[in-house]
Amino acid sequence: MWTSLIKDFQISNIEDYEQNLLFKLNVQNGYAFFLKAEEKWIFRITQLILKFYHFIAKSANFIKVKAFNKILLGLGNDHLAYHPLGILYLIKNTNVNEYFKFCKAKKLSIHGPGIKAFYISTLIENFIKHLTECRVVEIGAGLGNLTSLLAYKFPVSTYLIIDLPEMLLNSSVILKSLYPDIPIYFIYPGSENKIVIGEKAFYLCVPESVGDIPKNSFDLGINIDSFQEMTKTQVELYIDCLQLVLKDKANFININRRKTLEAEKFDNNPLLYPYFPQNRVLKWEADRFMNQVYNYVNNRIDPWILRVEEINKRESGSS
Repeated sequence: MWTSLIKDFQISNIEDYEQNLLFKLNVQNGYAFFLKAEEKWIFRITQLILKFYHFIAKSANFIKVKAFNKILLGLGNDHLAYHPLGILYLIKNTNVNEYFKFCKAKKLSIHGPGIKAFYISTLIENFIKHLTECRVVEIGAGLGNLTSLLAYKFPVSTYLIIDLPEMLLNSSVILKSLYPDIPIYFIYPGSENKIVIGEKAFYLCVPESVGDIPKNSFDLGINIDSFQEMTKTQVELYIDCLQLVLKDKANFININRRKTLEAEKFDNNPLLYPYFPQNRVLKWEADRFMNQVYNYVNNRIDPWILRVEEINKRESGSS
């Protein structure tokens, strides 16, 4: 069960670990978007400042882009820098009230990574809205921001995360705090837990146990900002894994950007990933949200690449 892997990390008091992690996520920059107690007034004041500078920088061209970025990033939390542009994108392109409703229901902050997670959920919605039950496998879920949003927004039953043990431990704390009634199981070598397809549960799987994942079982595969951190061998491993565990006509969505890994001189280019050529490409383009929000704030021009494909099992020999 959930506590079985805790012993491997030699954590004597899991309750203290949970509280310390959640507190840490509340008081420093990070990927989680838990609501700060003081946010009701401090955050709103900061948000007004951000909007003011954004208006000047964009409309009057009074402040140069680099200076604008320094002002934003100097106000405390890195994710606040993305807030005006991110919310503006959601307002123009999505039903942003759904995002606010989710944050209110789960007592989460509306800033930063929640905006990104909601945007990705709108992409996913186009490909799973016809399903009455959805089974998801996500590689590299981080702290579980997208996981928590998809579990709220869609009829997700089995949700499988493949990640490093230390990240699984932290994401389990997040998911347990947001969804205390949904069971969490760790999948690792020697574990007695098995992945039961169709059971409403979170399954957290270490890379060494990907061979235990049932084949032809999942409707959606996800990788966001994770392949770009991997070696060539790891990228190949997970693309092969998804081809096996996803159903025929399931969808695989990934958003990654080009990075060079100095350790092995690997040009990690999402345009050159070893995709299965028989799969049908539904989208393959520069991601507009990431470019208009994250690239603008960080003054970068190299794009994140969005790719969505439909799995073709008949020609791949994976069925």
